[in-house]
Amino acid sequence: MQRATNVTYQAHHVSRNKRGQVVGTRGASGAARCGSAVGLSGAGKTTVSMALEEYLVCHGIPCYTLDR
Repeated sequence: MQRATNVTYQAHHVSRNKRGQVVGTRGASGAARCGSAVGLSGAGKTTVSMALEEYLVCHGIPCYTLDR
C-alpha cells in the first residue's frame, strides 16, 4: 500500500471529550454549515480556523476543522 507524503498530523485545540459534550447535547439538529479559508502558504489559515473551531465548540456549536 502506498502512503501519501503530503499528509501531516495537526493537533486540535479542542479535546475529544469537549467535542463529545457539545455533540452529545446538540446532536445533528440545526442546519449544517461549511466554511473555507483560502490564501498563501504561511498566511495563518490553520491558526485562524483552529481558533474559530475552539470558539464555536466552547459556545456549544459542533465544529471540526479539516486542514489540508
